Amino acid sequence: MDELRRLLYRQLYLKSFYNFVKDFWNTADPSKFIDGKLIKVYCEIFQYMCKEWVGYKEVEVKLPKLTDDIEIIDVRQNKHNLCLRVPPRHTKSMICNVFGPVWLWLSNPIKAASVSH
Repeated sequence: MDELRRLLYRQLYLKSFYNFVKDFWNTADPSKFIDGKLIKVYCEIFQYMCKEWVGYKEVEVKLPKLTDDIEIIDVRQNKHNLCLRVPPRHTKSMICNVFGPVWLWLSNPIKAASVSH
């Protein structure tokens, strides 16, 4: 990879957590990366929650309509606490607790901790 291409990719990854996750999935998980709206939503929420440390430009994420009694809420409205209720094996921990801290440390080297239970 030439120097210009490397610098362009670096800028892309600094601005887009989603592109970082998509391109580096195979380095952390041997399973095939399956892209979808849920991955984009996780990445957008994570990047929004870290907006104090990294540059953030809101991305249009179309939230799916499931049923009349289930509503998906866009949490990007000055929220400070977040609880994601998603069934197991939906990549929430992989994105928020594996890729998230790495992306933060590469974007803005700060002291950070990631906790999961």
